Amino acid sequence: MSAMKRLFRPPGLVLLAQVVLVGLWLWLSGRFVPMPVNDTPSYREFPWHSVHDALTHIRTPGYPAFLAVVAPGKNLAAVPIAHYLVYCLSVILFWRGLMSLGVANWPRAWVASALLYANILHGYVNTIASDTLAAALAIASVGLLFRAITKLTLGSLLMLATSVLATCLVRPAYLSLVVFVPILGVLLLICRRDGRLTGKQLSRSGGMLVAATFAPLLTYCGLRAIVVGQFGLVAFGGVNLIGIAGQFLEPEMVPQLPADLQPLAVFALEHQPPESKSDVDLMSDAPVLNYQRIENRYDWTIWDTFLPSAKATETEGGASTNSRLRRLAQAIIFDRPGMYVVYLAKAFRRAVYKIVGDTLLNPYCLALCLGITVQILLRILRWRMIPSEPERDPSGYRLLDVMTLTALLYAVCQMVVVILVCPPLGRMTDAMALFVPSLLMAILIDRKSATPSHD
Repeated sequence: MSAMKRLFRPPGLVLLAQVVLVGLWLWLSGRFVPMPVNDTPSYREFPWHSVHDALTHIRTPGYPAFLAVVAPGKNLAAVPIAHYLVYCLSVILFWRGLMSLGVANWPRAWVASALLYANILHGYVNTIASDTLAAALAIASVGLLFRAITKLTLGSLLMLATSVLATCLVRPAYLSLVVFVPILGVLLLICRRDGRLTGKQLSRSGGMLVAATFAPLLTYCGLRAIVVGQFGLVAFGGVNLIGIAGQFLEPEMVPQLPADLQPLAVFALEHQPPESKSDVDLMSDAPVLNYQRIENRYDWTIWDTFLPSAKATETEGGASTNSRLRRLAQAIIFDRPGMYVVYLAKAFRRAVYKIVGDTLLNPYCLALCLGITVQILLRILRWRMIPSEPERDPSGYRLLDVMTLTALLYAVCQMVVVILVCPPLGRMTDAMALFVPSLLMAILIDRKSATPSHD
């Protein structure tokens, strides 16, 4: 039976009904009213008139291209609705991917529909920024991966490669996908319960997945290297990193820095703006390695201190601002590696805390957690088990294994990419927790297959 026909069977109709109901809730709660944010102008003013300018812009072209299609004439009214529609299509692709793995109809519908309650959707669907669209494309990429590993054809690999590259071009923070996708694919192949793959077949499959994710990205980075002399996804990584490392800069470190970066460092130290200009508590009296201080001062360090300093000390024909800030940040970290390691440890702790806390504050996830707790308590009480044989999937994949690997590996990969250059702010930890609702649903379904009852 085709996927489209399956979508209109009772389990699929339950998924579609939730798509409609969640959309209705978002509309009634005002979540389809567009809300510009600080990042919005940089997306709307993308320099399409020049290839060189486009490839040196602080934004990748993915989200600006999306806005050009759905917001012609700068009318942003349709953007939140377009965010939601793309997100829903991606959920259906994820549902289709679970079908390729042989997951039974009802569990597949419930696990896929859980994505409709993720914080990243409800918190950012109306913001004119790349968060929701990137999350949607990440969901699509995972669904296409599920489909690809069951049959590694050229067509399935091309669709996967296109989706991964599109996600990265919409939001560079999703660069982790190029590592996450092949690792998850190989782990899922290893976890197949029928064990039909040989070592040679596994290596071949892994190699094809690596090629599918890395080749398009390397091609794009190569294009940037040829056109603008910069090999990389975007010219902004140094700006991000200086927001962390710049806070560790002290006057006695200046002589240890490369000679061409010393004027920039001195200018930044001597021309810090009055802290009253900031809208946040900069916690000047707190220790430098206080995590909350680092997070609060992150934007101020970039936009009020180091970017103005870099522009003020530019030399004609010199390196780009991003390149200079990246080299300065790396030099500071090299001089104070211990401070950076302490920051990473605290950022990791903060990210885990935010993911767990925000999950429990999500009403849908909290209800799932309570359901799982009840199931566990019933089992602990050793009441008689209901004879129940869960549906077996023909291709040998267990739903709980699939979702555990997907949710945890995705969160870890996203976390690594983020905390290396940026504190784990709320919208970033919400992105890390994208698959947590589906994992909780899979746990509940797995526990229900052993639900006890009493006479």
